[in-house]
Amino acid sequence: MRKRRLVLMVSIMLIFVFLLTLSSALFELKSVEICFYNSNSKVIDISQNKIYNTQKKVDEIINTTNFDYGQSLFLTNSNDYTYMLESKNPYLKVLYIESLFPNKLLVKATERQKLFYISSLENDFIFDSEYKILEKGENLDKAELIKFEFQNKSGRELSFFDFFEISSFAFDVGQFLTENNLVFDSITNCVNIINSNFSLLLQNSVSFIIEEDEQDVNFLIKTKGILGVSIEIEDLFNDFDKKLTKVLQSLQTIYDVERVKTTYGKILIDKNCNCFWYNM
Repeated sequence: MRKRRLVLMVSIMLIFVFLLTLSSALFELKSVEICFYNSNSKVIDISQNKIYNTQKKVDEIINTTNFDYGQSLFLTNSNDYTYMLESKNPYLKVLYIESLFPNKLLVKATERQKLFYISSLENDFIFDSEYKILEKGENLDKAELIKFEFQNKSGRELSFFDFFEISSFAFDVGQFLTENNLVFDSITNCVNIINSNFSLLLQNSVSFIIEEDEQDVNFLIKTKGILGVSIEIEDLFNDFDKKLTKVLQSLQTIYDVERVKTTYGKILIDKNCNCFWYNM
């Protein structure tokens, strides 16, 4: 009986201490700091960023979000802050939000990099490796970016919006092309797989092409520079990651053994995951 009373008293005291801690002014949010990292997960000086490269610009990021200053740090909702920060600052990618007791939030972030673009009659759209739209407008700087192209069954090039039969006003800066889009959702790991298996491909790519044929939707890559070979993946809706990995491994083998064959021709991986090199 005494043991039960002791346990009850200790529990009540712990609850009391917990409630007191929650209500303590010592743990109320007072400041927010942003720390930037590079692709190797190392802290960098903001001067190394292309967009958020001054303290003033970093402070402006913080000011775009209504942080609940004065709220207990224990009640912080990191997911809400992540969404608000990224939606209002397209080039910002939040890696993690850490609570630094007693009263600070540390936003660990990286700067998104331009990689692709699509064009329409109204605007160009520039987006990153995760297909997040970073810029929208006319006469954007698209130098060194990879173009996403779209072809119908007859081989005619269409805009992104004509291919998917949606309005060009359906997307804006800060949104992802993967939203309600089975094609882009299927190739969401594309860049990571390329970087892991044959990173030279990204550095020497002209365009990524989504091609519709009679039965399937295929994925093609046209290259330039030290390469020249084309890559085609049949039926991107089925085992795309597996097919891309295998075709890149084949490309690496050819590059190591008979490099001249990577300067012309085409490597095809069919819907059954069989790889072929064609002299074209």
